[in-house]
Amino acid sequence: MGIREFVYQKLLTDERYLGLFGGSAEMAGSALYASGAPDSPPERRFVILSWQESSAFFGLDSTARKADLLVWTYDRDNRFDWIDEALFQIEAILLSFAGSKSSSCSIIGINSLGREPDTFDDSYQASTKNSRFSIAFSGR
Repeated sequence: MGIREFVYQKLLTDERYLGLFGGSAEMAGSALYASGAPDSPPERRFVILSWQESSAFFGLDSTARKADLLVWTYDRDNRFDWIDEALFQIEAILLSFAGSKSSSCSIIGINSLGREPDTFDDSYQASTKNSRFSIAFSGR
């Protein structure tokens, strides 16, 4: 399991994430997209994890790498209160992953790099906002 799958699975099993979707694992799972989303997601509220390329740290052990993660939250009811709460909860969840390990990777550290301004996505017809994270990890 690589870093993308590891973060995705850990997020899906966290009670705080499930709480954003009424505690329903089924609803939370169908509203989380690991990379991109369909042209027209059926959910009213959904989250997209968008990964940037990972790279090795210069001068460090070649197994240590860095990846940037953008977490996009969308709400078709244009409720920025839900969007902000979702980003707050997801940030707390992701930051708690530091030190976590799977059989093929471990998270060395996670930094929050801030949020972008509120915006409206014409293609999804939803209000949206994102948070950026930098994740240091070893493995794949």
